[in-house]
Amino acid sequence: MCSAWDLEVRDLERMQAVWKIAGEEECKGLTMNWNILSLIPLAYAMETFFNYVFIWCGMSIIAGAVAKLLVPGDALRGTAASFLTGFISMTISAFLMKFFYFQVLKAEEFNPFHPFVLLTAILIGAVGVFICRYCSSIFSKKS
Repeated sequence: MCSAWDLEVRDLERMQAVWKIAGEEECKGLTMNWNILSLIPLAYAMETFFNYVFIWCGMSIIAGAVAKLLVPGDALRGTAASFLTGFISMTISAFLMKFFYFQVLKAEEFNPFHPFVLLTAILIGAVGVFICRYCSSIFSKKS
């Protein structure tokens, strides 16, 4: 399987071949876009980063919603408990979704409507219930 960098190298090689075949006069318009084309490897690298961020945010929102529905309101008191619970559940969901979606399913891009993704998010939310209860018992103020 070829990577995004391989595709970019091939695109640049094609551009150079067209430049040599057509001659400099016919390709003058391409020189203005050369700086934009040099940014394509950065765009490919950032695409993977944004896919991970999208998975992290989306799955943590779904997991947090499921956990919030299952945990009673009294369990999450205090700013530290809420912050640490959210941080831990988002970190766990990011690693689990990276493993399950990209390694198990061998997917190249994120699809939030895939049934496996939704079921995994609900399971992460159920695990989030236990995380919420554990963190709230540790970090909340006892009166």
